[in-house]
Amino acid sequence: MLNRKYYEGFEGEPELILVNEENKLIIWNGFFEAILDALLETNLEKEGIIKEYFYHEGWYDDSPWVVKSFFMCKFTLAKIE
Repeated sequence: MLNRKYYEGFEGEPELILVNEENKLIIWNGFFEAILDALLETNLEKEGIIKEYFYHEGWYDDSPWVVKSFFMCKFTLAKIE
């Protein structure tokens, strides 16, 4: 299933594609960075996806960027209220 709900209206802008088996979620990069910025303001350890964002590692270096620990990423993103 392809979900472009969070990219509509931003066509031509940088996008992020999250893939899980046959499912794809395409979101505007600005939304994703806003989520990560919010995570930086929490007391979470700078590890996993937050560490890579904080130090500008990971997806800034390679494309496509592969999340090495899906479960850590899911756990971290679940901390957002």
